[in-house]
Amino acid sequence: MSNIVQTTTNLSILVQIITGVFGLDGFRYTIPKEHHILLDILKMETIVQFIELGMYIWFHFNFDINTIATTRYYDWVITTPTMLISTLVFLIYQKDVETNKLVQNMNLKQVLLDNKQIISHIIILNTMMLGFGYLGETGIIDKKIATILGFIPFIMCFSILYNNYGKHSTLGKKITKYMFFIWSLYGIVYMLPTVPKNVFYNILDILAKNFWGLFIYFRIKELHIKK
Repeated sequence: MSNIVQTTTNLSILVQIITGVFGLDGFRYTIPKEHHILLDILKMETIVQFIELGMYIWFHFNFDINTIATTRYYDWVITTPTMLISTLVFLIYQKDVETNKLVQNMNLKQVLLDNKQIISHIIILNTMMLGFGYLGETGIIDKKIATILGFIPFIMCFSILYNNYGKHSTLGKKITKYMFFIWSLYGIVYMLPTVPKNVFYNILDILAKNFWGLFIYFRIKELHIKK
């Protein structure tokens, strides 16, 4: 049964390499200055995808069906907060796009400073979610309890993201809801037996991480074509 986990791991590596090439290609495009924040977001997502790819390559050469689920947390503890921050930045950008308030001097550092308190809350809640998941995965606490405890900060995290940023733009609403749906599936899959759980994790990682990177890439490419 573990063969299917190895197969989906290898397929995931292939998809990640392809999407990673797309992401790197995005940096050669020139776009209007007021949209340059998208390049910063793409940088963050490229980092996420390379960390993900590195972890999956490690899985390929050090495959152990008994430890693969817990090992994923070393990836997630870095990639998930990065994704949440990049999403937050995009939601701010998208609100300005839809309200025609884009400014040429919008930059990542200033956005992070202006929203540092909310970002810190999001990171803390995300860390709590992962912490409960890890405790359940390693058998320190019961997995059912871990699932319930993990969903509490997860829902709080996305409520903050949606109420402060997502709901203020049409596309922002769709993006936040999509992310909430995909990420919530991790919590459901968490309760499955080892093999199907890791097969689904391999699929969900693509839908969560690589999809987002591709989305940003095509936004940049579209702006380059229109320029």
